[in-house]
Amino acid sequence: MVALASLGLTLIWGVERFPNIAQGDFLTLAAYLTFAFNVFFAFPLGVAAIVGIVVTAGIVLLVYRVAFRPLRRSPTVALFGASIGVALLIRGMIGFIWGTELKNFRLPVMRDLSFSIVRVNPIDLAVVAGATVLVALLYALVHGTRIGAEMRAVADVPELARVSGIDSERVLRITWMVAGLVTAAAGVLLGAKIDVDPLLGWRLLLAMFAATTLGGVGSLPGAVVGGIVIGVAMEVSTVWISPAYKVAVAFGFLSLVLLLRPRGLFAK
Repeated sequence: MVALASLGLTLIWGVERFPNIAQGDFLTLAAYLTFAFNVFFAFPLGVAAIVGIVVTAGIVLLVYRVAFRPLRRSPTVALFGASIGVALLIRGMIGFIWGTELKNFRLPVMRDLSFSIVRVNPIDLAVVAGATVLVALLYALVHGTRIGAEMRAVADVPELARVSGIDSERVLRITWMVAGLVTAAAGVLLGAKIDVDPLLGWRLLLAMFAATTLGGVGSLPGAVVGGIVIGVAMEVSTVWISPAYKVAVAFGFLSLVLLLRPRGLFAK
């Protein structure tokens, strides 16, 4: 989940050149929308997930046009401040509409699968499979299509990309929409694993930052590797510390990377 969520963050950070704090709350919003369609409107979970992801991506695109596009030529700190405002607004709207009680998707009860001494829940397998497919599709989009090449061009040298005939505005719209789809998918998969509450994405945000920084800002393979390293380290740490403090492990990784290799493992 950390790896998948980090991909949306690194897309925006790599192309727009600022860390979007609101990514965590977009993730939470997708989980709540899926819950609403699944429980209130009685959609099958698969249909509810697709609708929730698409609606969230549309909201992300709307937020980009209203809050971030007018500030594109402003200093980075202005965009960063706007992302904090958007995050607080979305979190407040979630609390106003759905309240602060824990929510759960309508999932069937499943028996664990046994592999020798290892027992795995089928939901875990579905989550891992879904995340793997999404990571592969995103990598193929960015590194195997024309729009992916244009994304990388705009991320590297925006001015040269513009004078070369690339429609930067179109590329940025697509980048925000793709980042919204990936982040929303991470929210849905995470919501299938644990309880959904208004701080779902906020609690994951530091791990996302640590994973993106560890891998190197703008590097999709780096975000995946960083996300896996941070996620596994956080979970394994619960053997020695309380699960309530596992976020400190992500903060420790982030601090070490900033001290020892601030550009990340895969930075170019």
